[in-house]
Amino acid sequence: MATIRDSSYSELRDLFGRIESKAQPGTTLQASSQACAEVIYDFFRDSLVLFRIYATTPYARLPLDIQRFVRRITDAQGVTSKLQPESIILSLLGTAGVQPDWNDRLKSRGHLGIPLVDASFVENLPMVSALMKDMGLGLDWLDRRDSSFVVKEVGRLARVFFVPDARTTVDAQGRKVIPASDFVAAHSVRTVFGLGGGYINGVFLAMLFFTRELIERPKVEAFLPVINSFKLGTMNTVLATKIFE
Repeated sequence: MATIRDSSYSELRDLFGRIESKAQPGTTLQASSQACAEVIYDFFRDSLVLFRIYATTPYARLPLDIQRFVRRITDAQGVTSKLQPESIILSLLGTAGVQPDWNDRLKSRGHLGIPLVDASFVENLPMVSALMKDMGLGLDWLDRRDSSFVVKEVGRLARVFFVPDARTTVDAQGRKVIPASDFVAAHSVRTVFGLGGGYINGVFLAMLFFTRELIERPKVEAFLPVINSFKLGTMNTVLATKIFE
């Protein structure tokens, strides 16, 4: 098995091919995401603590059990009045990791669906806020509920979210970008990075790698074809709005 830090071009090229073969039309984005998550985690088992794939979905298009999950979050945070049918939810579609529960998206205790109800709410989520900013999206588009902004700003280009060291990296407000300090300490999480991109219908996709290695940004950027391969294989599925099983 390869490590992320020491992976060669030929190993990455092999991975790209495996991902594209798992992201085929005729299924759902959820099924393709889970298959992709398992491939990537297995390929980099020596490096990864956790790997996840998220995509944006309007609240009204979520399965009922995920709607209930999101509603519990907004109730707890006192923002349910802001939750509308068109509210954007960052939905967990694929997951694989060292803990058994991390291999089943429905067992996620707090991240099955992250409500992006408005800019002020997301600003209080350091990691999600940093992700959106690194992707070039910022947060203002959430108040406009303008999914076309994803197409205009991200388009077909993949971008990188990069946290050099989860233990120490802070945002402009001095907050840990990865605020789950217990998770970071328990699993020796070091570099966290993400790959993000948009589909032509405004759906935003993010892949998140939680590693136990310190990885330089140039190596992270070498992974950009991962998300491009996945998007290529799932484009027709997403355009047909076949998101969930």
